[in-house]
Amino acid sequence: MMKKRTFRFLLLCLPALVWPAAFFAHTVDPVPSVETGQSVCVAPAPGWLTDVGVTPNSVSLAWEPNAYTIYYRVEGLDVGLGQAVPTNVVNTPSITVNNLLPGHTYQFTVSASYCPEGDWSEGIMVEIQTGIIVIDAIVEFQNPCNQFNMITMNGGQSFNFCVRETYSANSPYPTGMLGKINYADKDYWFGLAVSNGNGRIGPNPLNQNQWIGNYFHFEPSNLGPGQQGAGYAQCVYTEGNTMGNGTPLFTVDYQNSTNVGYVDFSITFHESMDFRMCNTCSPPERSDESTDSPASDLASAPSDITLLLPPSPNPFSESATLHYERLKPGPTQLNLYDAMGRLVQAVSNEAHQDQGEYSATISGEGLPDGVYYLHMVTGEGKKVFPLIKRQ
Repeated sequence: MMKKRTFRFLLLCLPALVWPAAFFAHTVDPVPSVETGQSVCVAPAPGWLTDVGVTPNSVSLAWEPNAYTIYYRVEGLDVGLGQAVPTNVVNTPSITVNNLLPGHTYQFTVSASYCPEGDWSEGIMVEIQTGIIVIDAIVEFQNPCNQFNMITMNGGQSFNFCVRETYSANSPYPTGMLGKINYADKDYWFGLAVSNGNGRIGPNPLNQNQWIGNYFHFEPSNLGPGQQGAGYAQCVYTEGNTMGNGTPLFTVDYQNSTNVGYVDFSITFHESMDFRMCNTCSPPERSDESTDSPASDLASAPSDITLLLPPSPNPFSESATLHYERLKPGPTQLNLYDAMGRLVQAVSNEAHQDQGEYSATISGEGLPDGVYYLHMVTGEGKKVFPLIKRQ
């Protein structure tokens, strides 16, 4: 009899015992679902990966951030030498990898994990060449500018400038910087272009023939096997064609390529001289508000807009999508321009948008590979997004 009463008591108490367990089971935060046999640490790989800064000795990378706090493993390989770059693990969607070699091709792979020690996803890869300046026999331009700025430079003085990138493989280039110095009562013209990320420097045909090679030349000339250029080029004056024993006049250094269609250089003068320079690289996109990285895209939108996600993927092939939120009603215009400033696509032209979230899609159909700029104009400001179109 006692056993039956005890059994009935347990049956009556069973719902009270089960209900709290069921309640707490439904209030626990869900863990990411994983495939059968896959570690719970494996996180989704970034949807896109791109370079946002390239110098002769470093590469800055940025990739699509994950909604959860996760860890990213960045692996690198010097393709030519077959040597691995030291692996880094970070918890932010960007990194700068230093101590690289000029003019070398590197492969970088970014994988993700919810755990700092892994396991890791398959990863996403990008291939990048560090910047160099190649010395050419001639650097000529298709449409050379003729409005020169004259500067009197003292020894030790330097300044920075940019050169617009072209995709022409050989001279004459569509655009670039044309310079002229006067030294020892001789004028020397030279050109600096950017082709596929590399600087191309050399004498310009405006020189009289006897000046080329006999008095002025660029170094270094003692490059290693397979090395096309270095991170710098130095102009040297000699009495006669004697390499390596002249007077250094100025040095041009490759500073940075920010993947937006321009490369930054600096020029340092070792002797006092007059210097004339003609250059068309001074667009508004290069202001302090320009977009050198996805993070800066999010930081400097017009005051009536909140950027939810910059155009992505970037680089893109078929399409890229911009997500934004209007904080108050107003107009929004989105136009895509090529590197020469020509309108190539009217993405959106809304005379009035209510408060709320919106998206706009940039189509890659019919666009040649290259650099483009998405201009976003609202009632209270303007924002420019650099985009790379690649197949």
